[in-house]
Order: sequence, then structure tokens, then C-alpha cells
Amino acid sequence: MPHKFDENRKNFYPYGITCELWSKSKMLKPDRHNEIEVNFIPNGSITYLIRNKMVTIPENKIAVFWALTPHQIIETSDEPPYYVCTIPFNIFLNWQLPKDFVETLFKGSVIVEGDFSYENNHALLFESWRRDMESGSEKLKNIALLELNARMQRLAHHHYQVIGGDTSPEVQLDKIQVVERIAAFISNNYLKDVKGKDVAEVVNLHPDYANKIFKKAFGITIKEYITSQRISHAKRLLSTTEKKISTIAFESGYNSLSRFNAAFQQDGGLTPNQYRKQQKHGFF
Repeated sequence: MPHKFDENRKNFYPYGITCELWSKSKMLKPDRHNEIEVNFIPNGSITYLIRNKMVTIPENKIAVFWALTPHQIIETSDEPPYYVCTIPFNIFLNWQLPKDFVETLFKGSVIVEGDFSYENNHALLFESWRRDMESGSEKLKNIALLELNARMQRLAHHHYQVIGGDTSPEVQLDKIQVVERIAAFISNNYLKDVKGKDVAEVVNLHPDYANKIFKKAFGITIKEYITSQRISHAKRLLSTTEKKISTIAFESGYNSLSRFNAAFQQDGGLTPNQYRKQQKHGFF
């Protein structure tokens, strides 16, 4: 059953790593979440209102945008459902895509693939990602994520079309709203020894006030958001590498193994070692 937008959904609540079928239905209000969203419409089209600009996603093309920008479907065709993949912002940044490609998304633009000289069967590709993501297998999920990374690399290094947003070169990351700047800064720096006061300095606010407005928007404190980004990073390393847990702790932004273990266990009730064993169960 295709997903449908929940009008009661809280702003900024994350979807996580997903690839799902969504019904073509109008949205009564905009959605916002700090992830990169990838759309593919096999048949028909969808028109979004993004930052008060109408943006139509054409048929049989991959489209990418930063979903922290308010986006709302205002027109749809009657054809079957379409695919939506969501990529957490920190994962997307770790892919190290070309700077101009990433900055275009920061400006609120939508990137749509151009015409390539070879033929792609996108529908089969997205359907395989959907099945892998929903399989319950962390191994298959990671494979799908690797393939999605490769597809974004190919898109970034071929001709693509930019629609909507503000494409003027004067627009920089420091021009977007405060909570967006905080989220972007954390997503780009969570592996460093960054603290709440460091984040507050970036937006020129008192740490208490920065934390207050961030919690109001995201539902968690700045410290909790930093921790969630670090633990997500650690989980990917535990699932996809054989690195020592002490090494993973250090690479995930922790200088203390005991602090890492405590934060990790608090997140999901498992120790890092238990989590790794759980994820390896059923791997091929």
C-alpha cells in the first residue's frame, strides 16, 4: 500500500533512510525534514510548491532536493504511485559530491537529471531499492544505499537541470533560517569535538536560546541531535566494516570508549558489540 502524507506529521521529524512508494495526492500543508529527498515518477508528473515557486517533476526523471526547504504537492496527475527515497543529511554530505551540486540543493533548487545517451530503467532500480530497504536486512539496506550513492555521483557528474530555488551566486548557507543553519552545521561537523556553544556561535546566539529554538523545531536538544548523528554514523560502521569498536568510537566523534558505549546503549538498549552481532545475523 503506497504511503500518504500525514497532515498531522510534526515538522522536522526525520524519515531516516528510506525508499518507498507514495501515492500521488495533494498536501494540505508543506513538509520539512532534514534529509535529501529523491523522487522518481514513472508515469505522469507532480507539481510542488517549494519556497513559493511552482516546480514540476517530469515523468521518468530522477529529481533531488533538500527537504528541509518547505515543499508541498499542489498538483498531481492520475497515474500510479511514485518513488521517494530519503537520505539523512549527514550521510549525503559524507558522499562528498561536487561542491556546486551540493550548494545548488542548499539554495532550495531542485536538480532534475538531463538526457543521457544511454537508456536507464529507473523503475526497476527504484523498485529494487524499495524492496531492499523494506527487507529488514541491514546488509541489503546498505547495498541499496551504496547504489543510491553511485546514482547520485553519476547525476552530479552528468548534465542536469536546475529548477526552482534561488540560483543567484550571492545566496550562501548563512542566509537560510537559524534552525536550518544549526542542523546543517551539525550535520557537517558532528564527527568533530563540537559542543552546543560552538553551534550557538555559528548563528550568533546565546547557547541557551539557540538550544531553545532548536528543541522547539526538532523536538530534541542540540546535544541530543549531535549524539543521534554520531550514533547513526557508528551503526553504519558497525554494520559495514570489521573495524574495532574503539576505532569506530573515535571515528564517530568520541574521545572516550566508555562515553561512546553509554551513549550507544542509551540509544537502542544494545551495546555496540551486541548491535554488530545482531546486524550480522542473516547476512550473506
